[in-house]
Amino acid sequence: MPSKQSKIRGMFLGVAIGDQLGRCAEGMTPAQIKKNYGRVINYRRPVNRRWKNKKAKVWTDDNQLHLATAKGMIRAGKFDMASIAKEHIKAYNESTEGWGGSTREAVERLKSGVRWTDSGKTNKKDRGHGNGVVMKIGSLALHNILINASSADLYEKIIEFTLMTHYSFPALAGSVSHVIGLEYCLNNNIDDFAPIDMLHQIYLELNHLPFLTQMWNHSELVPSSYKRSYWWETSNGQIEREAPVELNMHKLLSFPAMKIQHARAAFGRGDCLVYHSLPFAYYFFMRWASSFESVIRVINAGGDTDTTGSIVGALLGALHGEDIFPKHLIRNLQDPELVIDTADRFYKTFA
Repeated sequence: MPSKQSKIRGMFLGVAIGDQLGRCAEGMTPAQIKKNYGRVINYRRPVNRRWKNKKAKVWTDDNQLHLATAKGMIRAGKFDMASIAKEHIKAYNESTEGWGGSTREAVERLKSGVRWTDSGKTNKKDRGHGNGVVMKIGSLALHNILINASSADLYEKIIEFTLMTHYSFPALAGSVSHVIGLEYCLNNNIDDFAPIDMLHQIYLELNHLPFLTQMWNHSELVPSSYKRSYWWETSNGQIEREAPVELNMHKLLSFPAMKIQHARAAFGRGDCLVYHSLPFAYYFFMRWASSFESVIRVINAGGDTDTTGSIVGALLGALHGEDIFPKHLIRNLQDPELVIDTADRFYKTFA
């Protein structure tokens, strides 16, 4: 089994590699990817208009904010939201290229003096359902394992961290799902990896989320159907409609028989909404968990490819350690030394 430090390095490298590899294909369909690149297996210059910087060896906001979160914790020597918020403001001042609306507007409120407890709140109905938290939340899973924190302590951190930029229940459900998935991979190796068992652990934790969200004084976020029932029942039509993350993560039970085109149809073609991109990424990871092919396949399937690539890369690195990634992709990262050094400093700070 890889060492704990190798797994931590692997998770950090996975976020960066998946992010940078998927950058060129973001927003494209599989047909468009094939037309422009053939098959994305290496870093390519983006042809889409989203990216002003057309260089191939550049990561995006996924890795930028993942590192910002880790740096905030390292600087404080603990999980500290004020420190994490300061690092988000630093990242904002460096570049907001690629940032989603929820994150950008929340950090602008932080800059203006709004406290992190309120910065994610907005009157805009379309805010808070994106994947801007899951792409950067890996450090919470690592911290929880390294300090052996209690479940209650972990939930408080997840809620605080998520609501700083994404004040919504789907965002919380996505955060819980990915933290539990990463913890499962960090605590197991490929010989012990059982996708259905991982999904079962995610479902168990999601069952607690409505109650804990209310317990931490955010009852306004909990769907009305959940307030009558503290567990999720697929037979309850209202809960299904109000719990898209839970519903779509539950669809993954059929992943062994699900073809890629079916996954695209089931999960919104892997777009940027957390209830689409997260289960979409988990489908590819679970199908091809033994190799880097999982990252290649999720990127070439289209959608929000930098984020789905970073999600799969994080899971793959947490499961296998750093050696799962091709050496040339590590070498050709934007500033690979920074990624590895941040991972090592995180390990030394909290191990």
